[in-house]
Amino acid sequence: MGKMGQKLSKQQKIENRLKSLRKLQRGTLYRKTKKNITKRPKQAKKGKERRLSLPKIIKKADTILSLHIRKKYGKCVLCGKTTNLTNGHLIKRGKKAVRWDENNCFCLCSICNYRDKVDTDYHGRYIAWFIRKYGLCVYEDLEEKSQMKVDSMWIRQTCEKVIKKYE
Repeated sequence: MGKMGQKLSKQQKIENRLKSLRKLQRGTLYRKTKKNITKRPKQAKKGKERRLSLPKIIKKADTILSLHIRKKYGKCVLCGKTTNLTNGHLIKRGKKAVRWDENNCFCLCSICNYRDKVDTDYHGRYIAWFIRKYGLCVYEDLEEKSQMKVDSMWIRQTCEKVIKKYE
């Protein structure tokens, strides 16, 4: 049906279809068909890069810092193994204020890292190692910093700093 309920001739239907195809080729027509969906291309704002979402930037910062820590130490700080290395946190990752603090991250083999999570005596051994190496004052400062409340803007800025520093 055309305008005002009029029936279109075959020729008019073909012409309308050709106009639609031309518009589609030029990128001025966006429509959904049964077989595929034509989407409007996303245009980047001039002079601005698209920001990563917070979960993606956190994941990227975690990955980059983990690689840096494993390269820095090269072996488990508790048992000395050189295989299956992970980034172990002295104060757990849930404390965002110290999650990306290099003083809180050390290279642990996967066995020591996961044993540390379930065996509190083993975590005590990890803390004792840290205090022997860096001192009680540094540990207490790290504990105090871990109690700090942080918001998403602080997390984003910290992650961006980590990415820029270690990438």
